[in-house]
Amino acid sequence: MVKISTKYAVALSVVTILIMIPIMYVVQSVYFVIMSNIYGDGIEFKQWYSFISWSSLPNLVAILASFAYLATSSNAQIAPDSINQLSLNELIFGLEPSKGIGKLLSTLHLAQFWSFAVMTIGYSQWTKKPVVKSASIVLTPYVIFYIAWFLFI
Repeated sequence: MVKISTKYAVALSVVTILIMIPIMYVVQSVYFVIMSNIYGDGIEFKQWYSFISWSSLPNLVAILASFAYLATSSNAQIAPDSINQLSLNELIFGLEPSKGIGKLLSTLHLAQFWSFAVMTIGYSQWTKKPVVKSASIVLTPYVIFYIAWFLFI
């Protein structure tokens, strides 16, 4: 198992936050623009980008928990897959976080489910669609991603 120093982990986290998260928000926003065009909602890209940004705020809880864990760790060598202390793997399953289903479970965390709920409720309110339909639209990309990941483990 590869272990990284705390300084490197913090730097990697900052780079991820500053570069990858905005890119992921753009991809999600494009998805919602496509759905909006299919259903004729008339909501534009910048509105969806704002929607994604606000509904993803619960994920800051996981980021802050990771930083707190890094800051208070007595061991300077922490496996990258173990940094998120709110992950399902860390909280419930305790599987090897660097391979197999443990790696997949290390990416799912409690704040993410909170964000999914906020997104679903927001989408429903914004588009006036039923909650079940909104949930299916919001969660479809995530379900496809995790199923594909699971199949390739």
